Amino acid sequence: MEPGFTLEYDLHNLTGPLLDWRSDHGNDAYWANVLGTKVAKMGGPGLWAEITAR
Repeated sequence: MEPGFTLEYDLHNLTGPLLDWRSDHGNDAYWANVLGTKVAKMGGPGLWAEITAR
């Protein structure tokens, strides 16, 4: 890892594993599609019920 903000602080301990996880489990576009599809199927009232149930 090159020097920079993440090596100067302990943030690099979290950044590396996070980036590895993203590579292993789908990128932003993949998860936006998954979430968008789920939300579209719920509709407004269903989404609100899901959010407020937690």
